[in-house]
Amino acid sequence: ITVNGERIERLPLETIRLTIPRTELRGIGFTEDDQDVEVVLCWSEEAMEQLAKEPTLYQYFPMTKEAHGMAYVIHSNGLQKQAQRTELNADSPINARLFDRLVARVREEAERWMEEDPDRYRSLFKAILHSKFEAAGLKVLHEHVQQPLIDFIKEHVPTIDGRFLEADHVLVRDSKLSIPLEDFGIEKHWFHWADEADAPTISRAKDNARLGLKLATVDHLIRKVDARALSEWVQGLPEQEYDQFLKEMKRPSGGLKELAGLQFIRADGGLVSFNDLLKKPEGLTQLLGWYEAHPHLNEWVSMKDLELTLVEMTDATWNETSAQLLIRLTTKEARDTLIERLPRLVVEKGEAFYEKGFFHWWAEHMDEIDCQLVRRKLVLRVGEVDIGWNDALILEQIELPTPPNGKLIPLELDKILPGKVAPGQQEVLALREGLAKEEYHPDFLKMAFGRKQKSGKEELVGVGNRMVKELEGQPLKNGTQLLFAVLLRDQHQDWNGFDAVKVRARAGEAYELGGWWYYQAPVFMSDRYLLDPRYADMADPLGADWSPIKVGSCDLVYRPRLGGAFLGDAIKEELDESAQVAFADWLLKESQANPDALDLIGGKYRDALKKVLRGDPGDWVRADDAWTIEEERIPGWVLTWLGEDEARKDLFTKLGLHGPQDPVIAWRKALLEGGEDVAEGLERPENTRKWVVVQGGSETFTTQKQQVWITELVRELGKEPVLRARPELEERAKVCTDPVYVEWRGAGGEWQVFEFDGAELPVDLCAGEDALARAHGVKVIPARDGSKRLFVLAGTDFVDLLVQLYGKMDEAAWRSLREVYSKHLDRSKPKKKETDNRDASLKEQVQELKERQLAYAGNAEMSLAELLNALEWEYQSKLLARQEGKTIRFKEVREAEDGTIHLAMPSVDELPYELNMGRDPKLLGITLKLRNKGGAYQEVDRFELLGSSEGEVLVKIPEPPLTLKHSTVAMIEMEPEDFLLNALVNAWEEQAGPLDGDKSLVAHIRERAPGEQVGFIFGPPGTGKTTELAGRLIDTVRNSRNKVLVLTPTNNAADVLYERISDKAEGDLDVLRAVHRFGSNSKQVLWEDDLPVVVITTMHRFPFDAIANGPALNEVDWDQVVFDEASMAALPHALLPLFTLPPRTGEQDWGALGARFLFAGDPFQLPPVGLTPSLLDRIEADKAKKPIRGYSTENIYTLAGIDRFDLEEAPNLEGSWIHRLTTNYRSGRSIVELFSRSRYQSGVTSAKG
Repeated sequence: ITVNGERIERLPLETIRLTIPRTELRGIGFTEDDQDVEVVLCWSEEAMEQLAKEPTLYQYFPMTKEAHGMAYVIHSNGLQKQAQRTELNADSPINARLFDRLVARVREEAERWMEEDPDRYRSLFKAILHSKFEAAGLKVLHEHVQQPLIDFIKEHVPTIDGRFLEADHVLVRDSKLSIPLEDFGIEKHWFHWADEADAPTISRAKDNARLGLKLATVDHLIRKVDARALSEWVQGLPEQEYDQFLKEMKRPSGGLKELAGLQFIRADGGLVSFNDLLKKPEGLTQLLGWYEAHPHLNEWVSMKDLELTLVEMTDATWNETSAQLLIRLTTKEARDTLIERLPRLVVEKGEAFYEKGFFHWWAEHMDEIDCQLVRRKLVLRVGEVDIGWNDALILEQIELPTPPNGKLIPLELDKILPGKVAPGQQEVLALREGLAKEEYHPDFLKMAFGRKQKSGKEELVGVGNRMVKELEGQPLKNGTQLLFAVLLRDQHQDWNGFDAVKVRARAGEAYELGGWWYYQAPVFMSDRYLLDPRYADMADPLGADWSPIKVGSCDLVYRPRLGGAFLGDAIKEELDESAQVAFADWLLKESQANPDALDLIGGKYRDALKKVLRGDPGDWVRADDAWTIEEERIPGWVLTWLGEDEARKDLFTKLGLHGPQDPVIAWRKALLEGGEDVAEGLERPENTRKWVVVQGGSETFTTQKQQVWITELVRELGKEPVLRARPELEERAKVCTDPVYVEWRGAGGEWQVFEFDGAELPVDLCAGEDALARAHGVKVIPARDGSKRLFVLAGTDFVDLLVQLYGKMDEAAWRSLREVYSKHLDRSKPKKKETDNRDASLKEQVQELKERQLAYAGNAEMSLAELLNALEWEYQSKLLARQEGKTIRFKEVREAEDGTIHLAMPSVDELPYELNMGRDPKLLGITLKLRNKGGAYQEVDRFELLGSSEGEVLVKIPEPPLTLKHSTVAMIEMEPEDFLLNALVNAWEEQAGPLDGDKSLVAHIRERAPGEQVGFIFGPPGTGKTTELAGRLIDTVRNSRNKVLVLTPTNNAADVLYERISDKAEGDLDVLRAVHRFGSNSKQVLWEDDLPVVVITTMHRFPFDAIANGPALNEVDWDQVVFDEASMAALPHALLPLFTLPPRTGEQDWGALGARFLFAGDPFQLPPVGLTPSLLDRIEADKAKKPIRGYSTENIYTLAGIDRFDLEEAPNLEGSWIHRLTTNYRSGRSIVELFSRSRYQSGVTSAKG
């Protein structure tokens, strides 16, 4: 590199040269024949640093460090002299024309290079986009060369064919499909920089708005271009590309109805839309093949969502379309949703609805509809709202739509249910149960008729007859009378008084209730229809015959549907073969949907299976190579139905079909009869899907995890498990005498209820999917009222279950078990005395700290005490809330491949914030304990707390105290008594080191930050303090590589400063990349040693938080620390960073910030937020002429002695400087003068008026 012929230094440069031939220069004012002009674009960090030091080059050419490695060099003998004479003055006509020609020449060369040399072409535009002429003070080159090129780039995009197109006509490819160009519309083109190497350049160009390009996606084409133009293209896509097309479609935020007219569903050899499906509902049956061909569809739009969308799009009238749709819907949710719209139609359409609508259709098609489809439900109208049966019973008035014209009849509901119970659905059931037993409460009839009635079956019917007679020709007085009549008819079918009951409207018109009730009766009052699973809470009072998955009818056998169930006595012996096949189809679907939903091989359903299948699958035998052996025992339709379908074969395997050499049966038999030694030589069927029978339990189909659990239990119990209860347990278990239980037993309910005397039930027994009782096929249900009761199916001895859980124990183990129960008892009792003592101790401690605060002094040890005081009060709400400590149990413990142990399924909804710190657990007062089933908790001596994520706590345990199994559980105990104070003391000692108690706090600060390392910005209201701070931080980024930490007292202050920097940077990517808003939502920081970094966060995060995948904030050796709103920060927050960082000795240039520790604020505005003396305390202190000072009223300004606005240096910190902001930009002149005179020695003036 030479200047005027003198070589400076040889340095490597990456260059692009553009030559303007002399023949082209003559037209713009040059006459020398031997002259060419070269434009050289060069970039190299080393070269830029060297060239920036040459004054002659700096004067004329943009070769400076600020240019970030980019420069234009114009050189030739004649032109260089011209440039030196004019100093690149654009006012010169020659230079102005030369600049124009340079711009045109760059574009011409770019078009040629785009095809001939793409690498050179891309480098050219990178150089143009990254140049920094204006920042370097070379506005001429920026305005007349670079800016025209950038403006052109903003509006035009180069294409692969060598043209420049306007950006509006260009789309960036974001699709794996080859979508034809004509589908974009006119003049649409792909952006051709598609190589992976150029991805960062494209991304940067889009981010800084250099190229306002749009993404070309399937979703964009559908919504922004022309969806109809895509139909033919989508129709012709191969299956694999059509699958990709569906994957790239985005689910509309407003619901699938937005795609109502888009034809994208492949069905019957063509494309259909939602609108098409509404016109021809039979198309729903064709969608099953569509879902089978594209399994991932359920992630985007499930069959249920699709059908619900169709239901929502259906007209709110009953017509042939809605009728056909109702029959063909495959998902229960969609069918129920459509049915629930019908009562509104009753009210809205009135008489026409009854004559032409749903009920006529229902009567004609009743036999064609799934018997569980229509849930007969009493729908009540209140104002404009339709409400269901259970909700209506708590209202004071309802309006019933009645046939034949659907008029609304008001009914008063006063004291509708039996005495001493709150109204609700359960009470309706209790009333129904009471009427069935003739045990209704006498006060009920008093509520209904104004007088007490006698009880008794005949008397009850007589009451109904008298009610009809008394009310003849009059409307029912209240809802209680209506309810009584309905339930009485339900219990006594021979009572015909119901047919004579009238409901009279206020206008005097009466209507019969009989026909209306037939269509609207609640489902649990009819034995014809299945009980819907939504009414599962009614199952217990109604008895075992009304369980949602156990109730059915004869109709179901002939037309089984997914979600139904069966009863043995409802199945006819003479079922034809079509009904048997239909039943097998339903059974296959049900088992695939939820393998654990039905006890397919349990004894209760064995008779039903035998009737349907005409044989017991458990007796059938399968050979290794065929299903046809002993055909006389396997019905022919079974063999035909099985075919070669493995799923169907697997179903019959579950039902009991097995071969004589079945390894599961051989292993099970050997294990139970001969013990583990005999079974050791056989294949252990851990992965089989068949069942294992445990002696003392029941035979059931289990999941693989349950099977492994039972297998371990069998091994533990051996050949003869102990079935006799220990006396201690037998005394603890007793039959419950709960009145509800007595009623259920009296009604024939098959339940036994056991409870413990105040003790918690064993979690291993009844909690979770894999509980021991459930694994044995025993139905165990905890009480709903929160009591320590347990409901168990009749025939299962609860004590036997406990024995199977704790059966083989030595005396030591039994003692351990008793200790566990004792702990449960202790935890269930309130520790009031201990709580009171703890509360009193804490209050004394706080009061003592408060008194010490008032005795504030400059002593360093007292300063540490005040630090603890201020921060203790800051977190006291959390401390008091956890005064009893915190115990969190985890039901699942699993070890990952990298050795990390995940503690999952916690007993709390939200994990404490301490578990997410990733710090020393001992510092935080955290204890970890583990235990296996049947054992006691063992404390982990040493473990590492890695943090928490998605409801799990991650730890590493070098030496676990026990072997981790799938049954291992964990417990974390957090002791709050000394956690906070110990943590802060350790943090101070670790970070700041011990302090010399003989020195004042100010003396320590002088040692840590000598000279001019401490600076203050004194900014009165409206003087632009935040803007001043933002400008200094931007200059620091542009002129240094410093790592700067900015601390604020609040999140709002941090957000305001970050936004101010973003606005003031004016799109400067280097500044925006360097500045980070650090907080709970984002902890990512782009950290490179040779690049500047500014991290803005709150000062409360400094002691504990850490950069994502990086160091903790208090472990970084920050070059500079800035405190915004420093006057609001309590003194401990300002001191901790200052004492944490290692001192910097010697003179240093602190750049735009001017100091290593910069405090910006106004001590005359808000003081620190925290504990402050009350108004009464301040009045009393003022009377006694005693100052009140403390850490919650102290800040860095008061410590430094800055109590006047006209100071140039902090009185207590020698060498520290104060920069005063004296111009107010916010208020009028008179307002500024007022507060300027009162507090700021008239040093603040207004910029207005």
